[in-house]
Order: sequence, then structure tokens, then C-alpha cells
Amino acid sequence: MVTFLKSLHFIVPVLFVGLLAFMVIKSNRIDREEKEILKDPVYQDAEVIGVVPGTPSPKGIVNLRLTYKYTAHTGEVIIKENVLTAVKTMDMQKFNVGSIIPIIYQRDNPHKSMLKKVNIIDV
Repeated sequence: MVTFLKSLHFIVPVLFVGLLAFMVIKSNRIDREEKEILKDPVYQDAEVIGVVPGTPSPKGIVNLRLTYKYTAHTGEVIIKENVLTAVKTMDMQKFNVGSIIPIIYQRDNPHKSMLKKVNIIDV
């Protein structure tokens, strides 16, 4: 037990640095994918086919996990699942099943898509 406590001052910083590195790498990957989509974008409307709301914050913002479908320019119907976004609780009715939301997808690879507004709080 004493040996573990002596090594604790090494373990905690290593875990912290590892978590920080993971967050930076994930953020860079998401940014790179968004830039890739925006190089040759196709703007399309998608239909919401699933919504799972999270717990609202005291500031009136709630996370939504959306599932939407859209038809690519090739005619293929694509379903994108588990897209996380944040909206004001007053605007939740805009994201009911059957609602239309704007998206952007990559012309070369229609399976790469994102919501037109990265943060839909502005909708």
C-alpha cells in the first residue's frame, strides 16, 4: 500500500496528460473531417427520424442525439445516427421526428455529413 501511495504522484499526472492528449486528438479529427466536407460541399435538407433528448441545463440548453436521413445526389438514401447537438429548450419542437433540418455532406463521399450549423443553438 505504501508503494502505491509513493507512485501515485506519477500515476495521476500520466492519466491527466493521457486524457488531455485524447481530447486534443479527437478534436483535431473532428475539425479535419469538417474541413474535408466543406472543401466540396452539397447542401441538403434531412428528415429527423429519431431524437433522444438529454437532461436540460439550468441555462435552458439541452443536448439532443439525432438520427436523420437524406438522399444524396447519387440517389442513395443515407441514415446518420447518433449526431450530438445542443439546442435551447424553447426550440426543441423544431427537432421532432419528421422535422426537416439543414445538413452538408461531401460530394465525393456522401456518407460524410454534418449539420449545417455546428451549434444549432442559433436556429
